Amino acid sequence: MSEQGNSGRPPQLDYSIPSKQLIAQFHPPALKPIAYKLEEEVWNYNFWLKAGFGNLTTPLLDIAAATSGSDRLTAGVRGNFLMSKGNDIPFQDFRNIGAQAYAKWFGAKNHLTFNTNYDNEQRYYYGINESQRPDPEDKDRIEILQNTIGASVAFDNNSNDYTNLNRHLQLDYYYFGNNYNAREHGLRLTAQGEYLSEKSIGGGVDAFFDYTSFKDEANYTSNLDNSLLKITPYGMLQRPWATLKAGASLFLDGEVAYIFPDIYAEIPVMEGAMSVFGKWGKEAYKNSLRNFTRINPFLGQDLTFFNTFTQERTLGIKGRLGARSTYSLSGGQYLTKQQALFVTDYTDERNAFTTVYDSLKTIAGKLELTYHIDKSHQVKLTTQYNHYKTPFETAAWHLPNLEMMLTGTFSPLEKLQVGGDLFFFSGWKTRLQNNEAQTLKAAFDLNLHADYHFSPHFAAFLNLNNLINNKYQRFNYYPVYGINFVGGIMLRF
Repeated sequence: MSEQGNSGRPPQLDYSIPSKQLIAQFHPPALKPIAYKLEEEVWNYNFWLKAGFGNLTTPLLDIAAATSGSDRLTAGVRGNFLMSKGNDIPFQDFRNIGAQAYAKWFGAKNHLTFNTNYDNEQRYYYGINESQRPDPEDKDRIEILQNTIGASVAFDNNSNDYTNLNRHLQLDYYYFGNNYNAREHGLRLTAQGEYLSEKSIGGGVDAFFDYTSFKDEANYTSNLDNSLLKITPYGMLQRPWATLKAGASLFLDGEVAYIFPDIYAEIPVMEGAMSVFGKWGKEAYKNSLRNFTRINPFLGQDLTFFNTFTQERTLGIKGRLGARSTYSLSGGQYLTKQQALFVTDYTDERNAFTTVYDSLKTIAGKLELTYHIDKSHQVKLTTQYNHYKTPFETAAWHLPNLEMMLTGTFSPLEKLQVGGDLFFFSGWKTRLQNNEAQTLKAAFDLNLHADYHFSPHFAAFLNLNNLINNKYQRFNYYPVYGINFVGGIMLRF
């Protein structure tokens, strides 16, 4: 658990290509028009404005107003708009409208965070067969409209609470719906507590309960309730010669319950330079319409939702290389049950996607290298190789074998901030109509961004995306945008 501090920052709303995710639960680069993310720091100012325009008819507006000057309360509201129109493929258009209200109250030892949000996204099934492609005036039949309404409240201890007891309690609710009469309600309760004594002996508990209710109003036979519970009590010991954490996880998937060990150990071999670590445990991932849509928004109807469970057995080494560099090298086996895989539904003229489920046996290796330029800037390389075995499906559809990502930020001038992402994913396969496998073109993408601050209140920004102009298909029939950019100004007071 981490303390957010007194910045009043809400949970991040990310519209960028995400960084490295979990092995065997791969979440791909998002099918968004540009690698743009909503800034977190807006709540530190009374007024925030970011406005710009891009080459794909991309207007961008992000505006917020918040209270400041109080040590006890931060509150604000926010609105954002982003749109793009593709040049190469008809209906390769995207639009996002969002709104948010946020408040954070600080007590002597604890703080409360409240957040509500609304999100509306519009896109089209632009991967439709060319012979079935509608006229512009009839594009409503391939339109995708998705609406999300959410609210959350969280309780945390402050960083100046010296009781050695960290605590976090959060309740989240959302409503998700689309223009094909699919409706979903979700409720998640998260509870975490951890105590560490002066003798570095302690323990804690990590738990969540996640419930969703899904109904397809166009198909009255589809009314699905899905619940998932995980409770993990554990003990821990921190000594100069080792860090140990041991417990057990209780899972309740619907009406099926079981217990699994949760063990982590880390032993220093060369002080500061190398430690050996290992983990044996199991994680549970909630599958729902909203979660699937975040990965692949081009879903059809008649979906099923089974929760995914991944057992991890890994060993590795980590440490420092000199004063500024760190490394981590790990590998092992991941055993996944009920892994959701996206496949094209060839009975749907839109080339929409449905899900199939399979077990995965994954042998994976991962390397991370980080160079710290200074306290605020770093360069990080993440490389991972996955070898999948599937007992029923021909391949682990749309999951990559090789994942590489290089990210970095630096400041060549006092007023200039520069950053970039270079990523490469390859080896993902799609299922053809004859059930054979075809390997899709590798993703090779470069994004750069820069901010120049003329003063503390005024700055200019530029985002350059897919500079290699590699129009790869993250999902079959749906290529991403080629090179695109957006630039503009920022005001903050």
